[in-house]
Amino acid sequence: MLPKSQIFVFDHMISDEMCDKVISLFQEVPLREEKYGKKPMVYTGNYFYWMYLAGYIDDYPHWISCWTGGELSLINIEWDFRQFTQEGKINGIKTNVDGNYYKGELIDLKAELL
Repeated sequence: MLPKSQIFVFDHMISDEMCDKVISLFQEVPLREEKYGKKPMVYTGNYFYWMYLAGYIDDYPHWISCWTGGELSLINIEWDFRQFTQEGKINGIKTNVDGNYYKGELIDLKAELL
């Protein structure tokens, strides 16, 4: 498992107060980094990243949820994972699963696991 901080806010929930709360969450991130010995990955949506997080989380690995537009919609984001669907299929699993790309090699991914 990778240490992860999930920041996902639906468009109808966005407000200045909500954004201030999200940014303040990053004050807690060093505690997780100290506990696990590595920076947690930040999971968020493409739109929310550009509107509110760009410039604040550049030092952390990025897991971006972006289901439309392909990689062109992620230009200028240094992402490590990209969630491209929540409707993936795997034989033997009855429900949908998330589909993700990892930008790296398997050996690098294994090194990040706890």
